[in-house]
Amino acid sequence: MSDFDVFGKKMIYPTNTDPQKPKPWYLGKDNWRDRAPNWGGTQSTDEHGYLQFKVVISSNNDREIKTRFRVQSIPGQEAVTEKRQDVLRNRKYMGTTKDWKNVEITFYAKINETNVSTHNGGPHFELEARSGLHGDNHHPCEGTALHTNIYPNGRVKLEKELSHTDGYCKTDTQRHQKQNAIHNLMGRWFGMKGVFYDVNDGNVKIEIWLDKNANNNWGTEPVLEYVDAGGWEIDGNDNECDGRRDEKIVWGGPVVIFRSDQLKNFDIKYASVREIIPPL
Repeated sequence: MSDFDVFGKKMIYPTNTDPQKPKPWYLGKDNWRDRAPNWGGTQSTDEHGYLQFKVVISSNNDREIKTRFRVQSIPGQEAVTEKRQDVLRNRKYMGTTKDWKNVEITFYAKINETNVSTHNGGPHFELEARSGLHGDNHHPCEGTALHTNIYPNGRVKLEKELSHTDGYCKTDTQRHQKQNAIHNLMGRWFGMKGVFYDVNDGNVKIEIWLDKNANNNWGTEPVLEYVDAGGWEIDGNDNECDGRRDEKIVWGGPVVIFRSDQLKNFDIKYASVREIIPPL
């Protein structure tokens, strides 16, 4: 099996080719749009002929300076058919048995302009997994997610969301974030991976990997990692989704989300989502 994806980018973990798992998704490859219906921006190609997008947001409304590019595990499938977390704990999927679950999500980006607002945490990218749709038109319990975030100043952060938006879990400054994981990102290309998988003891591992100089060098270990073994609980009222306050998200979701907030102008390419074979 190759150690590299279709763009020639190093894979941290091998692709799970089981036909019962979702097929890999690559930006610009095959029928990529069938599973990414809302991906937007101005299309072009890079020096290698691969598709890339420029996203420019001209609004002055802080709430509108955002993107939520979704990738479906199955074309046309975004619906959540089960929301109760006491059921999901054993069922292991929100939508279908082909939900995204153990995934390695990759993208390369260049940030050209940010907004000064701190709304939604200020300027940053996020990769969200084990998720359904989030928003005012959707039930809060569709919005579970594990998040890997990166900020222009080089900070990285992990988040867990047990409902949208009142179910965010407490951020421990020692365990869930790291300052200066990479030098300033403005005006230059970098690569990021968010990796999410179950470990053998039933806990959930989250990892952030960085290609700091966009030269396909991802290092030998994550820049930030965390095992959710329980105790990572919501910062607020009790879990509204029939789960525990520290519920581990051990189920898959029908979408993964490439997200940006308060980034007014950026370029993105080499995006992919792969179901992986987790390490033993």
